[in-house]
Amino acid sequence: MTANETEKRPARSIAHQRLVKCYPDPKYSILLQGYIARNEMGKSEALNEIIRSFFDKMDPARRQQCLNEGIKVTRSKPLSRHHY
Repeated sequence: MTANETEKRPARSIAHQRLVKCYPDPKYSILLQGYIARNEMGKSEALNEIIRSFFDKMDPARRQQCLNEGIKVTRSKPLSRHHY
């Protein structure tokens, strides 16, 4: 199976549908690795904490706009369940 075919195949679970691939700039990659090591946590746990902090500090109106757009995007994709 080619990489292109893999991308088109539907995710096997809700968790796979939420997968985020990221290639941070080198400086931020080093900072992330340091954060993970310093706090003795896994990459997923660290990224969840960082993302939560980012959105929690966001202006409430802008956060709501992002949430509304995210709901539109997820509704346009076949999901078996929604978790908001």
